[in-house]
Amino acid sequence: MKKPLHKYFIAFGVLLLLVFILRIAGVWNLYRIPTPGNEPNLHPGDYLICAGWLSPQRGKYLIFYRPVQAGDEAVGREVYIQRLVGLPGDEVEIKNGNLFINGHSEMRNYRLNRAFVIADSVVQKHSGLLRYNPEEESNPLYDGPHPLPAFNAAGQATAPKMYMVHLDPEGEVCRKLNLKPMTKPVISDEMVSSFWRKPWNSMQFGPVKVPQGKYFVLGDNRDNSLDSRFWGFVDADDAISRPLNAD
Repeated sequence: MKKPLHKYFIAFGVLLLLVFILRIAGVWNLYRIPTPGNEPNLHPGDYLICAGWLSPQRGKYLIFYRPVQAGDEAVGREVYIQRLVGLPGDEVEIKNGNLFINGHSEMRNYRLNRAFVIADSVVQKHSGLLRYNPEEESNPLYDGPHPLPAFNAAGQATAPKMYMVHLDPEGEVCRKLNLKPMTKPVISDEMVSSFWRKPWNSMQFGPVKVPQGKYFVLGDNRDNSLDSRFWGFVDADDAISRPLNAD
């Protein structure tokens, strides 16, 4: 005999109530990726399931409240998702864009994006490989469909029509085109140096020791991410949890 339809509605209602209670209790939650700061691993629009019982772990993603900066008080606390690379007591240093934790290189432990500059002639010749369509209003590989101001990988002036692209250095495009990452920071040095009051930038940073009760986080899209390099440590009390469905 088939169950009356109202019993299915009751079961569905109980399930919704249970989900609501679990969210209120902080046992689990759902977060949407808003930016490309963790590409190539997490993409804008992806959803992460936050498990409240999972404790922060070095090398894993952390969902947290970003520290409120001067001038951002009206915005309030924003939820961020980035990779936890430094635990309390760790020494964090970045040399030529390469991450070192306690003196050991961590670059091979993560799949990252780096910034590259490509001439328009290369874009046109390899448009299929780059999956670039100048008629699109946005493009997954580019900051925008229009050429950037002219500069090369060393930050020197060049001919116009140079494109900035954020790619996996180990990926197909970089291998086939033999691309080399930029050697100058993409994001202004002043943001890093003014916050830390040191002559540092996003590619030459530290060393700095993570204080007790704090974390150091970085985005996987290393040259296109605002993270602890720019606004400092994350307070342990502002850590929400690790996601279940992303490493």
